[in-house]
Amino acid sequence: MELAGVLAGLAFVAVLAWLGDLRWHPYARCWACKGKSRNRGSTPRRYGLCGRCKGSGRRVRVGAKLVRPELRKGK
Repeated sequence: MELAGVLAGLAFVAVLAWLGDLRWHPYARCWACKGKSRNRGSTPRRYGLCGRCKGSGRRVRVGAKLVRPELRKGK
């Protein structure tokens, strides 16, 4: 086999593995609050919810809407 064919096959397998992982794990930690659900200025006495994730601590991973139609807006 040629090297280009092997690399193309490996790239295809990697994309399939990535899409499968997105199907099973569509969420990741929020970048802004690092999954803690509170904003950066929070203290033990006063805190606010993260503005990016709206306090859930999670975000939808890039590409997850391709394999999980229920994550698309309006559905």
